[in-house]
Amino acid sequence: MEANATIQNNQEASAKKSRTKKVVLLGLGTLALGTLAFFGFKHFTKKQNENNDETDQTTDDLDSKTTVQNPPRNKPRTGLPSPGIGDAFPLRFGSKGDKVRLLQQALIRTYGAGILKKFGADGDFGSELQSALRSKGYGVPLSESEYNKITGKKEEAQTPPPPLVTFDPAAIAKAIYTAITGKDFNTTITLLKAIKSTTDYSLVSEQLKNNYRIAGVRQTLVNASLGTFTESSQKAKVQEAFKNMGLKYDGTKWSLSGFRNNT
Repeated sequence: MEANATIQNNQEASAKKSRTKKVVLLGLGTLALGTLAFFGFKHFTKKQNENNDETDQTTDDLDSKTTVQNPPRNKPRTGLPSPGIGDAFPLRFGSKGDKVRLLQQALIRTYGAGILKKFGADGDFGSELQSALRSKGYGVPLSESEYNKITGKKEEAQTPPPPLVTFDPAAIAKAIYTAITGKDFNTTITLLKAIKSTTDYSLVSEQLKNNYRIAGVRQTLVNASLGTFTESSQKAKVQEAFKNMGLKYDGTKWSLSGFRNNT
């Protein structure tokens, strides 16, 4: 009996010892797992912070090295003329060129250098010139007539061109033929006076001789005129007209430009 009791006690002690050992091992495993998880989380957190620090550092470095260039803000320049207007009339703010310079020089001659004391005669129509003109009662833009008044330039007179007169030998010959055959002395003299040279005379006489017959005969202008108007007063006027054309008379015959012939 005692032996059985001893065996039973030993078995219970062994079982108890085994259970204790399992509990210790389980506790150690749990502790190890917890420790591992703790250090793993700590390591992960550290790496994450390091990554964040690197990102921040990179951003900081980029920010420190990169120059942000803001576009410049150009302020409008006041009081200066706009380019490219030229000096066509009317002259205005922004005009530039020789006309503007002559205008400025004329103002300085008339009113003294003080009227354009800042820029003088620089050829640019700016605020100074604008103020100077207005102070003297001139309008801006400045018309050409006011410009001429200031600079003393006389406006060119607009003279109409002379009427275009076309010398038509055929028409004059026909009119003379009509006047001679109609015994119209005054018209004949008027037509003869329209012939201004021996060349014109030759052209008209040729037309008259080739295209018309007077008293049934082809005649030169001299023969036709003097043969029709025979009165002394009429002949004198006809001869005067021929002399004005440049014809020469030697007492018996008329000549053209030095040639003696039957004209």
